[in-house]
Amino acid sequence: MLIGTALGLSPSGGSSETAGFHLSIVASILIFVITVILAPLFEEIAFRRVLMDWLDARFSTWIAATVTTVAFTAAHISPAIMLYIVFLGTSLILARLWFGSLWGSFLVHAANNGLVTAIALLAL
Repeated sequence: MLIGTALGLSPSGGSSETAGFHLSIVASILIFVITVILAPLFEEIAFRRVLMDWLDARFSTWIAATVTTVAFTAAHISPAIMLYIVFLGTSLILARLWFGSLWGSFLVHAANNGLVTAIALLAL
């Protein structure tokens, strides 16, 4: 608000119900595809395939899992969601270990991101 005022911006006339951020259907679908398919795929390959497997070859599985979860949490930067990301990262490691492939962790990750993205898009 302060930055907008300093730049000479002011709210447009109208009620607060009509003010806000609106996305086109194409933008909403693009955001959904990126956050539900591409981001989980990239993160699962980077964290649970490359990092986890590299650490698991050198240390115990528990150390590899812990370091991978900490790295995954740190990569999500926002302190407000870090506790949630710790639990998500732990469940993704467990899915990876349980199923022995990335499919389990990818599906859990995609479902999580799908739910969170749907809630965020519906809130707009």
